[in-house]
Amino acid sequence: RSQGARLKRILEDMLQRDPRTWDAFEVRYWLDFVGLSQHRYKFSHHAVDGRTLIKLTDEALYKLIGIHSLGQRRQLLECIGDLKECIDFSGSPPRERRGSAPPFDIKEHIARLQRDLDKARHRAGQQQRHLEEAKRRADLADKEVERVRKQ
Repeated sequence: RSQGARLKRILEDMLQRDPRTWDAFEVRYWLDFVGLSQHRYKFSHHAVDGRTLIKLTDEALYKLIGIHSLGQRRQLLECIGDLKECIDFSGSPPRERRGSAPPFDIKEHIARLQRDLDKARHRAGQQQRHLEEAKRRADLADKEVERVRKQ
């Protein structure tokens, strides 16, 4: 079986369970799913499991976890909010949610990830253009320095 099929099976299993039952590995996999895999190390370092994940606040993400990007903290909090909507907070312990609908609309997340990818490609193109312009200006400056030295 392919790695992708195995990971898809893990994700489907996770989304059928109460997020408070997730271990730290599953939280890191969820970060991949929501498009924030760059924070896997930080979450791993702080041993963030499902119970910890759903209690995270903006302040904790910033000060304790070290996520300084406001946009990424907001995106994380929005995704955590989606998870919380699927939890029964009546005081009962976490239970399996087999058979219930997963908390995410996979098509919506794929569309969101595609938009994020498109934005990243656009930013990369802009940065490439800025880099080329900086090189062009450096070349012009070098030529001007040579011209002045020859006088």
